[in-house]
Amino acid sequence: MDCISIAQSIGPQNVLVSSSLWIQLTDFAPFKPALLPFDNPSDFTFFFDTDRRRHCYLAPERFRDSEELEARASAVAGDFPNFYECLTEAMDIFAMGCLLVELLSDGRQIAFNLPQAIDYKNADEHTAKFFLKRLLSAVPDTEFRPLIAIMLFVERDNYMALLRDEDAANFVLFINIICAALRSCCSLTAKMDALSLLHQISKISTPVIIFERIVPYLAHSISDHFPLVRAEAILILCDILSTCANSIPPDECRLLIARWTQMMAEQKRRNKEARERRKAAAKCGGRY
Repeated sequence: MDCISIAQSIGPQNVLVSSSLWIQLTDFAPFKPALLPFDNPSDFTFFFDTDRRRHCYLAPERFRDSEELEARASAVAGDFPNFYECLTEAMDIFAMGCLLVELLSDGRQIAFNLPQAIDYKNADEHTAKFFLKRLLSAVPDTEFRPLIAIMLFVERDNYMALLRDEDAANFVLFINIICAALRSCCSLTAKMDALSLLHQISKISTPVIIFERIVPYLAHSISDHFPLVRAEAILILCDILSTCANSIPPDECRLLIARWTQMMAEQKRRNKEARERRKAAAKCGGRY
């Protein structure tokens, strides 16, 4: 079962890496505190260092002064504590960045121990960048270094602003997933959603991708048994042809001609079957 939540306790023991390099989190720990005192390591040792390896995967902003934590505790005295208070997705991203450093270096390099994490919290921007540069030099795979640098960046309020714009060519991966799912869809809602996604992706795809990957499935949907699906497929095809009429690849023109010929043959077959049923009904004295 998928769980949309904040893990808050990420380590090598509860992370799964699939064959397609998707990271999945397991063993959520909602009982662990969200904030820890940086001047008292006992809570960190008890909750987050059970293996006594002294590795710290916690985001620096989770460490607070003891007096501040005591003031928070007294303010909610008598109420059940909210363990997820103050937790953000950025904290999990930071923890995954620490874990990637360890995984990619085969365990030879750890990102932070507890003192280093606290120092990193109080470091200025120049010192933090110098520390990250030295840390990333231990990661042998240079392609992962920019990603890890973003995940461990000291100012993590807006990760998306640090990421580069996605290449539109990468959307072909989503087209494959949508088209594969479209073949097995049974409900009207699922098919309409799939066609809508293909329509949106076609607006940012190249003509070659559109006519090689999207148009064949739209043409196939014209023969669907749901009238709304057939109508939606025709509308999307008309929109695509109106916007890409001058950029249709020459090799793909045969696709439209072949599909049109097939549709005409199917329509003739249906008309013939309908006439035969009418004749059979007339011979039996009934009405069609």
